[in-house]
Amino acid sequence: MLAQAGGLNPIVVHGGGPQIDRRAHAAGQEGHLIQGMRVTDEETMEVVEWCSPARCSRTSSGLINAGGGKAVGLTGATGG
Repeated sequence: MLAQAGGLNPIVVHGGGPQIDRRAHAAGQEGHLIQGMRVTDEETMEVVEWCSPARCSRTSSGLINAGGGKAVGLTGATGG
């Protein structure tokens, strides 16, 4: 990758907002934002926890790896 060739080791952080919104909407939940930041209640947190490792990390990591990078998906739960 060009960034690595230049001596950089980029880190990609993805919050999964669109995926969380779609999944919550499908479950009949309505998301709440305050100044553009998600307010996460217990019900929404279940959706967030499902979306992050199951979808976003795996998809993003797969795309980066397919492009020649070296990626691994991590979540906040990974580190306890």
